[in-house]
Amino acid sequence: MACLHATSEAVTESTASDSARYWRYYLEYLHSIELGDDPFLESLDSWSRSRIVLSFVSAYRELRFRAPNISSRKKPASGTCGAAADAVAAAYRAHNKPSPIHDEHHK
Repeated sequence: MACLHATSEAVTESTASDSARYWRYYLEYLHSIELGDDPFLESLDSWSRSRIVLSFVSAYRELRFRAPNISSRKKPASGTCGAAADAVAAAYRAHNKPSPIHDEHHK
């Protein structure tokens, strides 16, 4: 039983670490496009917020911006890009903001 708990805890810590890293990448991206002072893009309408977040995912996938610890040699897998988008959406929701990439049913 202790082994299962330790494994679950390790997965949770890893997921939280990944989410924090993706959020840092997102903030770096916003700075690179001169939107760093508005991390939740509150000055934009919902359509524009969605476009910015999806452009972040595209830039991350294609390695079009520099953020710490992003390798310039290997593109991230599509699942990793999806995890990055989900992490950004989760950060929005954690701050009582609507997800920029999901509808009100989180789909």
